[in-house]
Amino acid sequence: MSHVQQNNDISPPVLYAALKENHEKFKDINWENQGKKFVLGIDEHSYRGRNLVFTATNITKKKLLMVGKNNALTTLTEFLRKADHKRISEVCIDMKMGYRNVIARELPKARITIDKFHVVAYANKNLDEVRSIVVGKEYHVRKILFKGNEKLNDKEKIKLKALFKKFENFHSLYQAYFIKEKLRDFYRLKNKQEARRKLSNIIMFCENSDSAYMKSFGKTLFRWKENILNYFDNFQTNAFTEGVHTKIKMIKRVSFGFRNINNYIAKVMLAFVPLLWLNHHTIC
Repeated sequence: MSHVQQNNDISPPVLYAALKENHEKFKDINWENQGKKFVLGIDEHSYRGRNLVFTATNITKKKLLMVGKNNALTTLTEFLRKADHKRISEVCIDMKMGYRNVIARELPKARITIDKFHVVAYANKNLDEVRSIVVGKEYHVRKILFKGNEKLNDKEKIKLKALFKKFENFHSLYQAYFIKEKLRDFYRLKNKQEARRKLSNIIMFCENSDSAYMKSFGKTLFRWKENILNYFDNFQTNAFTEGVHTKIKMIKRVSFGFRNINNYIAKVMLAFVPLLWLNHHTIC
């Protein structure tokens, strides 16, 4: 933005007016161009500090559809009511009950799938909470605990075995690690029926644990069981949406942040518009 301003000798108000004008050309979503059936990705990212905003993507065609002004459920509801419901076959989200309730109400025929990376991340978070209580800061084992068992070298395996031996009276540490690895194995399965049986065993293990952390984790998995298992219908994830967030972080970094949410949305949305389209509209 600064480069354009200096090279063309224009003031910031004129520059942002041009930004807004160009954004208006691409603000409305052409649902016919999204495909006959597509998977919708819904997530949130940080606009400024703890201020979160919604991101909506077409996972099937790898397109950014919307950046909301906030992460309020009313904003999500408004977006979904304007959407072409017949085209959305599946919605990929993380484990937020508000998301699920709104989507189930507005898109009753769409399959709701929990992103597998969020499930594994939740297992890692549970493991880290147990580690911080049982092990504390004395031992630097966080990296090893989070690392996949098949990726550990011989030295790390010995260190991990010694850790569990030292804290063998604290069963919750090994149990949290065990469940984390079982969930990673769970997502390698290809058959939904086998996955259902595997997930039921994981939930049962958590429920029979004497650890409050594991019992709570088991209840969460049970609450989201069907949505987690929906992954095995089409193996969809929110990886593209997370990739969009990575690019948005880069935009924020090179722009040194934003104070105006409208300018932020306009710049982010235009950054995802193909250059050929922009040139065409500029020439026209």
